[in-house]
Amino acid sequence: MSENKSQCLMSWILWRPLKFALTLLGLGIAVMIPYEIVSATIGGATALATLLILSIAAIVFATYLLFHRLPHDNLDRYSFVALENAQAYVLALAVFVAMLAIMQAQSFLISLAMMGTAGNVIFVLLAAVMFVAYAYLVGLSLANVYAKFRRGRAMNIPTWKIICSIPFGFNLIWIPGYILPDEKAPKTPVIPIHAAWYKNLTNWIVSRPSHTILAFAILTLFTGFMFGIQTIFWTCAATLLFAMWASGVGAKRFCKNIGGAYATVAVVLNIIMIFAVSVITYRQISQISAYENMAITVTDTTQNTNQ
Repeated sequence: MSENKSQCLMSWILWRPLKFALTLLGLGIAVMIPYEIVSATIGGATALATLLILSIAAIVFATYLLFHRLPHDNLDRYSFVALENAQAYVLALAVFVAMLAIMQAQSFLISLAMMGTAGNVIFVLLAAVMFVAYAYLVGLSLANVYAKFRRGRAMNIPTWKIICSIPFGFNLIWIPGYILPDEKAPKTPVIPIHAAWYKNLTNWIVSRPSHTILAFAILTLFTGFMFGIQTIFWTCAATLLFAMWASGVGAKRFCKNIGGAYATVAVVLNIIMIFAVSVITYRQISQISAYENMAITVTDTTQNTNQ
């Protein structure tokens, strides 16, 4: 397989997500033109609906371009382990830095507001930079999902099952691809690693099952502390189910048939979880609406009594 720039590790981690962010910024500016026209001529709900539709279209188009620009090769285990570790740690650290920046930005933004026209110009430029930074995080997250999709396809999991496992059953799809070795590993990894230290680290991780489990545990704990303890719970639950299944049928048989019943279970669990979350969310919204209506009724009754 010929090596090219689109297949390098930095393309997945930096360049493609950054192009996604810049594309989204350009589309966002373009969206504001028809919005301003509609807002000036018609206004009201029509302008807001136009802005919403165009914004969704811009996000969908930018996402399509990101997936189209990323390599379409299915990922071997070595490449996936290297990519997953890099993407996860970079994303977690970037989110942490972004949270610190938000906490420190309030006083700076207030000082900009007091500077008049010059402050407004700086504020607009700063807002554009912040938008690109956060859009980059979104692009990096999407690239991570796409990498896991490509790893799932390498394990012969049907495309529709991978897609239908997102989001709650997705861990069941990609975790085996991180832990289990390829049945036939390619001589040359799909994603070349040029940094000697990272290449040696990845070689160490995939060399023994104990090394892989240790690296996976550290990755799970680190990202869990950054994104929330609940992510540790879901990852551990998926890992336990996968481990029980693989130990029950044998690792080799599991790898050959992972796209069958196991992937179907991931889809079914995802559907069940989506239904459960939808029901819980609906009930919570209904309770909030009921409390608001009750508060309005009590207020009206009190006002009528006072009159």
